[in-house]
Amino acid sequence: MSREPSQGFIHYRSLLSQYPSLHIHSPLSGIQHSPAKHSGSSFDQLDLKPLKLAATHKWLEANTSRCLCQYEIPGGGECRDLDCQAIHPSKLSAIEPSDKETAEYLCSAMPIGSQWTVEVVKTALEESRQRHPAFDFEHRVREAAASLGLR
Repeated sequence: MSREPSQGFIHYRSLLSQYPSLHIHSPLSGIQHSPAKHSGSSFDQLDLKPLKLAATHKWLEANTSRCLCQYEIPGGGECRDLDCQAIHPSKLSAIEPSDKETAEYLCSAMPIGSQWTVEVVKTALEESRQRHPAFDFEHRVREAAASLGLR
């Protein structure tokens, strides 16, 4: 049985593309799971996970030409190459949204008519980053919210 040589590149279509619920649409601008509106006493319980997932998705989409590091896949391995340009799954949790994206997300959780604008919240996040550079993302967001009187 002889086959003719391929006439050109055939675009790969993932089998997973048949499952739309696996897709994250419109990363950061229109997060599918809107944050719950701030109730006054539960701002600390605001779910930042959809925001972090959208930021990771956005980063992955911007780096589609990079492959997964062969030393971390199928799992449990550790890449020790300081110059490795591959995607390292162990480091994806460190990807953070920008202060502007975080401010937009937080403002969408505030009650209508809130006195805080995106720019004011963004400035509070930037100041929190400067005051506490060792804080992780969630702690910086909580500290910025507290500095604005949101708890």
